Formats: sequence, structure tokens, C-alpha cells
Amino acid sequence: MYVGNIQGCNISSNKIVGNNIGIQISGSYNLIYNNFFANYQNNIVDSGYNYWNTTLNCLSGPNIIGGACIGGNFWSDYQGDDYDGNGISDDPIPYNSSGNIQNGGDYLPLLAIYFVSPTPQSGSATNSNVTINVTHTISNYDTVLLNFSGTEYNITSTLNHTIDVSKYQDGTYWYYAWMNDTDGMAYSTATRFLIIDKTPPLFDFFETPKPLSSVYGNVEIKVAFHEEGGSGIANVIFYYNNGSGNVLIGSSTSPISGQQHNGIWYSGVWNVTWDTSGLADGPYTLIAKAYDNAKNSVEAPQIDVTLDNDRLALFCNVCKPICNIYGKLHASWKSYRRLTRWCLQHYNKLQTACKDIYLHIYIPNKIQLNI
Repeated sequence: MYVGNIQGCNISSNKIVGNNIGIQISGSYNLIYNNFFANYQNNIVDSGYNYWNTTLNCLSGPNIIGGACIGGNFWSDYQGDDYDGNGISDDPIPYNSSGNIQNGGDYLPLLAIYFVSPTPQSGSATNSNVTINVTHTISNYDTVLLNFSGTEYNITSTLNHTIDVSKYQDGTYWYYAWMNDTDGMAYSTATRFLIIDKTPPLFDFFETPKPLSSVYGNVEIKVAFHEEGGSGIANVIFYYNNGSGNVLIGSSTSPISGQQHNGIWYSGVWNVTWDTSGLADGPYTLIAKAYDNAKNSVEAPQIDVTLDNDRLALFCNVCKPICNIYGKLHASWKSYRRLTRWCLQHYNKLQTACKDIYLHIYIPNKIQLNI
């Protein structure tokens, strides 16, 4: 079909099939939508500036292939993926007939067969059985097949198939659905990928705090995990337990350091800050649990610590006199907060130096070196 150098035309509701070139157009500002293109060489050659879809409308259907939504056109050489089940492709867009639409393209291609819920999105990971479900809009369909990494299943009557993951090793698998009609026309979905991962992450080490250590204030908990292949680590959840059950501290979805691939973390050190204010002093157990993207999990060996927030009161009792005395002797110090901060950071040294405070030898020199 040769259209030529026309402008401002509306071309819709046509079936253009069985040609070497479906439509050739050199004009601009034409609206071409809701057509069926199935041709041998090229469905379209467009050297102008045209519009290949109208505004999405799911109330005025059916479209030319029986779907509910009016949008773009059906293209026999296009296998798009529909994320929301409306029969309009979401990826890849726009369709441009392998570059034969030189400017823009069809941003709302119509799909004759596509995946619907509960089919997982491409790249999803699972450790349990998965049901792959398709639907189609073709009234005179003949056979519908699902190809799962080379194994075909006839799903003409059910339009779904459940993958038993126990029969597969961990790895990445591809799948698509294919259909033909009684006129010999073939249709296909996009190819999706599924990660089967039945192996949990691995614990490496607790970096902080150390087992059996005494902690206080805001405590940074750091723990390392890794995943050998698989689906990657999704998050790490931290808890404490003081004999009354696990209490959530927080979670982390990305490590402070580690290795990732395509935006997925496979190893690293995850951290969270434990705010201990308001908690009673005493023994606590710290727990970290890592989940991968397939929902496998591993719990790190628990570590025991002693919460001792009383030392903060001791800090104040020790540091305040020191800072006050030093401030009186050295009037040039204007920042009491800076002195107090130093005192808190050097608690252990202050404990041993308190007996010499009135000599003003060790403590003042140390302050001068660190402020």
C-alpha cells in the first residue's frame, strides 16, 4: 500500500497482509492506528513524521484483533511484553519496524497473545512452583503452546501450565507462548526469563559488635553475607532479643560495601544502627537474617552482648567536671559541646586520668591534640 506525500489523514481499521511492504508513506502528520499488519518483508516504511497510535482508550473496544483497548496497531513481526494485562505492549516500545519508521513509532502496539497474572515478571526469582498463564484475543485460534527452555507444553485448553521447580536445577530459564489460527497466522508472546533458586545465601562474619562485648548508645551492627550465583541478596533484617522474643531493629536492602551485578547484590557487609536508648541494661542477643530474591533465607549465628548505658551517665559525671575545670583554666575554649564530645570519645583514658585531673598534664594536652 503506497500512501505517498499526504498530510492530516486518519488511517484505521484496515487489514494489510500478504505484501512485501505493508504500507509506504512519505507524508507527515497522519494518524495510523488500529490496523492489522502481517507482511513478508517490511510491515511499514515511513520517512515522514507520523503518529502510529492514538490515545489509549479501553472503553471503546474491541480493537481490530478483538482486544478491549484501542491504541496502536497489530504488527506480525513484533513480540511485546504486557506488564498490566490490558493487551497493550509495555516493552519494548516504540515499535519502529526495525528502523523503517524513521521518526518515532508505535508506542501502544496491540498484542494478540500475552502473559497475565499470576505469571511472574521477566527476571523474577522463585524457590517454589510457578504458574504461567496466557490469554489471547484471536477468535479462530487453533493451537496454543508454551515453550519452557526447549520443552513444549500444549496449553490450548487451559492456557496455563505450572512449573514444578523440584524438577529443575538452580539457574535461569526462558519461556514464551506461541499460537496459530485456522488461517495459518502465527502469534507469539515476548520471551521472559525465570530464575529458579532453591539455595539460601551464606553467612560470612559479624564485623561489629564483637561477641560478648559491652555496648551502649547507638550501636552499629555490621554483618557479611554472600550468594554463590543464585538470585542475589534482597535484604538483611536485624533483631535483638533480651528474653522476650525477637524485636525488630531494622533492615537493609543494600550493603555499605560489596559486589553487585545488574543492580543485584551478591556479597557485602550490611549494617543497621541499633538505638538502645530506653532499653534496660543487661544481656542481649543480636540476630541477622539474610533473604535472597527467591525468598530463601539464612540466619547468622547469634551473638551475645551486654547493654551498658550506665556508662553514659558515668561519662557525664566524669567529663563534666573535667570540661568545667579545663574551661575555667583556659578561657579561650568557647565550645563546651566540643569538649564534651571529646570526653565521650575518650572515656577509657579519662577513667585512668581522673585521679590526675588537678595536675592538668595528661588531659589538657590530649584535648589540644584532638579538638
